Amino acid sequence: AIKNNLINYFLTNPGERPGNPSFGAGLREFIFTQIADQDLNFIREDVQDKINTFFPNVNVEELTVLPTEIENEIRINITYSVRDTGIEDALTLSFT
Repeated sequence: AIKNNLINYFLTNPGERPGNPSFGAGLREFIFTQIADQDLNFIREDVQDKINTFFPNVNVEELTVLPTEIENEIRINITYSVRDTGIEDALTLSFT
């Protein structure tokens, strides 16, 4: 369920969900920005902050943001564990 909640959150833009306008990561806005190292660090920090805020029971073990300049794609890889459950999983999100 945690994985599905993370996917739903990161694929939703703020304002898309009636009754909860602040829900959503808003990562699609980065697709059309110029890809540079500072942008990647900002995205990584943004994702980490949002997981800490909205998913306090999720520990991020590894978080990488990879650009593909030719295809204008951003790929986010998250390896995480869920506190007090022993559950570990990984998630890859691609935005093109």
